[in-house]
Amino acid sequence: MDKYEQLFENYFEERELAENTRKQYLLGLKKFRNRFGKDFSKQNMMIWKNELKKEYAPKTVNIRLQPMNLFMDLINQPRNKVKLLKIQQPTSVENVITREEYDYLCQKLVEDKNEKMYWRIQFIAKTGARVSEFIRFTKNDLKNGEAVMWSKGKMRTIYIPEQLVKDSAEYFKNVDSEWLFPSPYNANNHITSRGVASSLHYLANKYNIREEAMHPHSFRHFFAVNMMKKTKDISLVSDLLGHASLATTQIYTRISKKEQQSHMNKAIDW
Repeated sequence: MDKYEQLFENYFEERELAENTRKQYLLGLKKFRNRFGKDFSKQNMMIWKNELKKEYAPKTVNIRLQPMNLFMDLINQPRNKVKLLKIQQPTSVENVITREEYDYLCQKLVEDKNEKMYWRIQFIAKTGARVSEFIRFTKNDLKNGEAVMWSKGKMRTIYIPEQLVKDSAEYFKNVDSEWLFPSPYNANNHITSRGVASSLHYLANKYNIREEAMHPHSFRHFFAVNMMKKTKDISLVSDLLGHASLATTQIYTRISKKEQQSHMNKAIDW
């Protein structure tokens, strides 16, 4: 590790940032240096930005630029930073599971007596947890009715609804692991994010549910939409999701184009 990478490492260590963030930022620095060496000039930053724009979507471009902008601060060259691309937020959401699809999925899992998948769906849909958090739920969390874990560089509390705790207690008594959702290969480890995504893909095909809506983040979005409908309190929903900004929560609470049109049709009486 050279002095430039060490600057990043020191920054990460001081702020106790997540390992994935470390890897992402170090990769961003490595890619830039593979292209320009140690020439961190504004001109090269602009060239880098333009090259990224030709190859990647705007969101990915910004992900690649953010590490280098931070690096410019660390080497006291803030003038060499470049502006991130402006990304227009979508006005609707389409790839989120609907209430009808969710109810149908739960019904089919009950009919097929697939308790393992039923409780996975219940927990990911009723807690608002990120998949990286969901896979780390423990029996102690179930007992406490909440999970306190380090996520996105900060401590976060994820509440488990009281009724969900009661309803699932009998099932989890028979799970021989400290994890609520252990790995099928080793009960000492929890299931992986990839394992969750794979199982949802399988269920989409089995029950003929839109595949684009059957992904882990869809259920977090589903939680946000339904909590907003029930509470009308965006600050509460933001806290439950662990967001640092209400602007982020607003993205999660958008509805589909079909719902937008339906609301408009009902509202217009002039």
